[in-house]
Amino acid sequence: MESKKILAIVVTYYPEKELLVRNVQAFIEHVDKVLIWENTPSPDKLDYRFIIHEKVEYFGDGINSISRALNFAWEYANEKGYDYLLTMDQDSYFENFYFYVAKTVLCEDAPIGIWTPQMNKEFVSSEYEEIDIPITSGMLASVKIVNEIGGWNESYTIASVDDEFFLQAHQCKIKKYKVKDASLLQRFGITQVVTVFGHKLELRNYGPQRLYDIYRNNIILIRKYPKIDYLRKNFFHYWLKAIVLVFLFENQRFKKTAAIFKGILSGLRYKNEELRNLGISSLKKETNVLVLMSTYNGEAYLRRQLDSILHQEKVNVHLMVRDDGSTDQTCAILAEYAEKFPNMEWQTSENVGFVRSFSILAEKALGYPTPIDYYAFSDQDDIWMPNKLKTACRYLEDSDQKTPLLFSSNSLFVDDNMSVLGTFHMETPHYTKQNVMIYPTEQGCSMVFNRSALVLYDENPPKYAWHDRWMCLICNFLGKSVYCQSPLFYYRIHGGNMIGKKQKFWDRIVDDVKFFFTSDAKNSQMVEEFYQSFQPLLGDEDREILNVFLHYKDSIRNKWKIVMSPEYQRASNWQERMRKAVLLLFNKI
Repeated sequence: MESKKILAIVVTYYPEKELLVRNVQAFIEHVDKVLIWENTPSPDKLDYRFIIHEKVEYFGDGINSISRALNFAWEYANEKGYDYLLTMDQDSYFENFYFYVAKTVLCEDAPIGIWTPQMNKEFVSSEYEEIDIPITSGMLASVKIVNEIGGWNESYTIASVDDEFFLQAHQCKIKKYKVKDASLLQRFGITQVVTVFGHKLELRNYGPQRLYDIYRNNIILIRKYPKIDYLRKNFFHYWLKAIVLVFLFENQRFKKTAAIFKGILSGLRYKNEELRNLGISSLKKETNVLVLMSTYNGEAYLRRQLDSILHQEKVNVHLMVRDDGSTDQTCAILAEYAEKFPNMEWQTSENVGFVRSFSILAEKALGYPTPIDYYAFSDQDDIWMPNKLKTACRYLEDSDQKTPLLFSSNSLFVDDNMSVLGTFHMETPHYTKQNVMIYPTEQGCSMVFNRSALVLYDENPPKYAWHDRWMCLICNFLGKSVYCQSPLFYYRIHGGNMIGKKQKFWDRIVDDVKFFFTSDAKNSQMVEEFYQSFQPLLGDEDREILNVFLHYKDSIRNKWKIVMSPEYQRASNWQERMRKAVLLLFNKI
């Protein structure tokens, strides 16, 4: 029989040495290569490289995403000519892996499909028992089958990664089989056992963010695959019980319960078109993206951002930088990178501020010699995940390119040590034309847009409004805006970057008081500028929406409408509504 090459991928996140070593040792002699993908953040990951072996290679960039790791292994398998892919997590291990291979890869009578072992000595009635949704750990499948499915959906970073993959397999009529007597011992995180009416139940003790992701993704999957009955049955059979267990027995019960319901609400808010976009694995065509960056005294963090932009996956990246009169080593760094990367150009000039600097970049971008499909704004101190631009382009490519299009995404807040502090959006933001006049719902550093949007921006560049708020208004009023809840970049919080900073409740109150006594109504100025610049292109309904906000100072009725209407709400919590009511009352928005 012709030998079959097996590639294994193990995904780690602060792994325990004993479990990881036992895991890999159980199968390493029977596979041809082991990739260990490290989701452990970069400063710490070197401390967790427990396994040194000629078959082992370490990869990963500290991004906590199982789907990204699995897609990397899939692409690696295709490039290097592997026949089968074994996917593993860090704390499970096989008792008899060779037996598993003998009954699948090496067995001519094995059914064609995706194979999984039996978990924790569970009962399996037949030699190959057909199942609906197994878990990814221990999965063994031919690379040809993964190619047919199209890989893993990177919109799901952790929760529901395997569910989506196996649902796609179902759509492709690919069967899934549990293999009898091929046993994988699986530990589902840190568990706690409680007894309810004589029954022992296991608590997973997931954090609020993980619970939010689980419930959001489950609702999305039910809506994306309405004809698959077992999704709905599983959800109502298991998850409602889980809610009760969380509330009765776990710590942070109120925070976790709130996260669950926010996740469900977020999943319900997705529009049908957005749900279709959540099936991303690859782009349909080769795509050119021009990234526009304005720098100013950014030497401390610039290198990592440049590296992250210039090493984006599956797109042709071009980078145009305008330095806004830096006095540190920023220009030296830009010159160094431009010499190494022919797809990067830069210039330095007088300090005109970032608003004017981005307008200059927009004007130059329209005359760029290479045909460009999409454009992106970039800060100088973030770090982009390698799939950021690929994901953005996939969201935009099926839309009418004559319409101004804007993509934005969630982000992870990190400190100087790259420790994650939280996400920019806990739940999917509420995008309406009314909302974007008041709140900076879309981060400029997440924005990717098409040429139609850039043309409108260049024809009417902002004088007072920030570049990102301006692009947001253009595309929400005159085009179309799409959003990805999955974080696609790290937004760095440091002493020199106060914009967008997440704060504790009382710090926010102090800042709000300072803002109240020192600020002008900048939003009104921005909306007025937008109205005057684009009035000929606006419909009657849009003019009415803008006029309600522009004349709120003279109308108690308009103020009340803005405070109470759901269309003007960024979030449903009472703090936001009270804050906005006070600012409106004293004409401070």
